[in-house]
Amino acid sequence: MGSNPIASKSGIGSLFGVIRAPLSFVLNKYNEEKQKTVRKSIWENSIQQPEQPRNRRLLDIALLNFDENFIIGLPEIDNQHKIIMISYNTIVRDALQLRKSKNATAQLTSKIRPIFQIIGEHFSDEEALMRAHKFPGLLNHICQHDQFMCDSLSMLEVADERSIGFEQLIFFIGAWISGHILITDRYFSNFLKSQCHDDSAADIGSHK
Repeated sequence: MGSNPIASKSGIGSLFGVIRAPLSFVLNKYNEEKQKTVRKSIWENSIQQPEQPRNRRLLDIALLNFDENFIIGLPEIDNQHKIIMISYNTIVRDALQLRKSKNATAQLTSKIRPIFQIIGEHFSDEEALMRAHKFPGLLNHICQHDQFMCDSLSMLEVADERSIGFEQLIFFIGAWISGHILITDRYFSNFLKSQCHDDSAADIGSHK
């Protein structure tokens, strides 16, 4: 993965201050039945929900499961998605353990920040692949990447300063990752395969 400055907190204001669009911006591109299918897939296939008391908190149902639903058929991208999910699940488990810690805020901040570097590098690689294959949805895809980094880093800053919102932030990251892969990244994968139908996925899935 290449380096990407969007994971840096110092660039939040200048790069993402005006970009604000909820996940529904992505979902609205699809018809109502498709939206229902996506939402069902996110909750039933990607988020593990073991039997727990009815008052369970957000993090208790936030773990992501990288299964066949998340494989879009581009090996390099699929591997990066898997790494992101593994890193995310580690944060969830750490947060569960730190719930009652006196210095939970500082510890959670230090554990959450690294995932933005991983995600930022993945975004750079994904966008480079789209440029290489002249993907017509590139600009919209970049806007979604930037919006996610802006929103999540802003939420992290608020949680860091006020000692609130970590569970909401972590859950937001997991839900966004799930929806983005299942809808937007799969759309790009389908486009790429349609343009390179004579090549193997291993060949078209890399820009290097």
